[in-house]
Amino acid sequence: MGFNAKNIKMGNIPIEEKVGPSKGLPSLMGDVQSLLDEVKVLRDENENLKSLVPNPITEILTQDEIMFLIQYIGEANFKGKDVEKIYSIVLKLQNLYVYYQKKK
Repeated sequence: MGFNAKNIKMGNIPIEEKVGPSKGLPSLMGDVQSLLDEVKVLRDENENLKSLVPNPITEILTQDEIMFLIQYIGEANFKGKDVEKIYSIVLKLQNLYVYYQKKK
């Protein structure tokens, strides 16, 4: 298998036929602007959807309920196998309580 070079022309390419940095390429500025506009629309739609979804932190427990649970757990007796799980739960409850405090 070989290469046949019978129809190849040798010589200089005329200046008007040389490729330039933008010759033959479509303008992308319109496309970029339309993409930016679409991103803005999607961002606005996302913000609108976020307002429709309830905040799980504020919808689950009130600050008073969190304080009640922390105090109730503090007065209870737990077996050794439950201590790690209770510690993890109390830590989460404390974080929620601190969240409410900062929110005020």
